[in-house]
Amino acid sequence: MEAEAALTEGMHFDVSLGSGYRLELDASPEQGGTGRGARPMELLLAGLAGCIGLDVISIMRRSRQEVTGLPTGLGRGQLGPQSAR
Repeated sequence: MEAEAALTEGMHFDVSLGSGYRLELDASPEQGGTGRGARPMELLLAGLAGCIGLDVISIMRRSRQEVTGLPTGLGRGQLGPQSAR
């Protein structure tokens, strides 16, 4: 896995991922950015939420549990899977 971030201007970065996806990162205007991209901490939390979700789904499916949804969120006051359906 790899990721490369190139500063374009101010606090804005263009990011290329090894999987071929591209995205933009930027700080909020209050922190000197323009808000033209996701905040790095948001992506960190999104990656962690995705990893938690993938692991829980994998475990549930190996246990032959039927899963129709698994809201997973990270942030203030919440951590990990919210009631699996």
